[in-house]
Amino acid sequence: MKVALLSPYSLGASSCKRLYYLSRHLKVHRKLFLLAEDKYGMTKREHWFVYTARKRNDRKYPAYVLKVLKLLIRERPDIIHYSKPHHMTLIPALLYKKLFPCKLVFDCDDWEPLVQKELAADRRKLRVVEHLTEMAIETADAIVIPNTKMRREIPEKYRGRIYLIPNGVDTEKFRPMRSHEHDAFNVTYMGTIHKIDTITPLVDAIALAAKKIPELVCTVVGGGKGEHELKRMILEKDLPQQFKLLGMQPHDKIPRLLADADVLILPYSKLESLEYASNLKFFEYMALEKPIVAGAVGDIPLILEQGKAGYLARPNDPHALAEKLKEVYDHPIEAMRKAEKARALAVAYYDWDVLSKKLQAVYDDLLYIDI
Repeated sequence: MKVALLSPYSLGASSCKRLYYLSRHLKVHRKLFLLAEDKYGMTKREHWFVYTARKRNDRKYPAYVLKVLKLLIRERPDIIHYSKPHHMTLIPALLYKKLFPCKLVFDCDDWEPLVQKELAADRRKLRVVEHLTEMAIETADAIVIPNTKMRREIPEKYRGRIYLIPNGVDTEKFRPMRSHEHDAFNVTYMGTIHKIDTITPLVDAIALAAKKIPELVCTVVGGGKGEHELKRMILEKDLPQQFKLLGMQPHDKIPRLLADADVLILPYSKLESLEYASNLKFFEYMALEKPIVAGAVGDIPLILEQGKAGYLARPNDPHALAEKLKEVYDHPIEAMRKAEKARALAVAYYDWDVLSKKLQAVYDDLLYIDI
């Protein structure tokens, strides 16, 4: 069995990381096709990577498609597993299938039309994304989704092709660690800061919780185009003593940085696209065996077993987030029990090796059908 995995991005993008982690230990001949560099960062070379371009350049799109098609013909995969309903992945895959018999796996890691709508994409781009999404669903032999709620967006006649494989975590890399001794109550958030309205509930919640929790400090690990606005909000609300901004950090440093947290927070807003998300950092939080306070969106209540493995707060509600932080502070033994439960779930169901076996079963099913 030969598998080609197509990503329109570098390894820095979460959708590409998903393909990488799901496939790195597969017992098949596989190649990951990706960009060497883009806005998400640079890709470190591995022997099973195939660079489709040094950098993305949409003005050279026809040449790009031709190059990817030639690379696919050289590899002759039995299965093409592509990320996103994207013109840089879907179109080369469809062209290859016209030339050679193969199976197509559409990795629908989020609902792209909603994502683009929330990013205020223009009408033309939205139409293109919607059309590509429809094409991807119609032509796929298997549709891999990370979230149970995504089923409702896929027409009923294609639901027999759906396989649920959530995102996951390397539970060896992200594991319980001894934290440095500190007097502060450390609330830590990790993530890219893009749209400021997704981070506003965190700032407001810290302002409320700081009135009830002595020595509260919120550490923010991450950066982005909304970072300047975040700093402005912190000053405006007179919270410089409550925030510690670390900016973007190498992924290898993240487990150690998060180990110092007393609680890990995900202040999810009620964005419609988040109902379909399966965020990588959420599973990394679980594996670290730290209390988690999260907005109750998408599959998070299901994964945290309705609050048995973490604390669920109403989305877009700073008061609810602050109350849950105070609950962790007031009841550390109960909080630790929930954290241990989250770690156990991560190891049993969301370790990448466990999820890779599910993906292997998808591939086996596709090829077995034709035998």
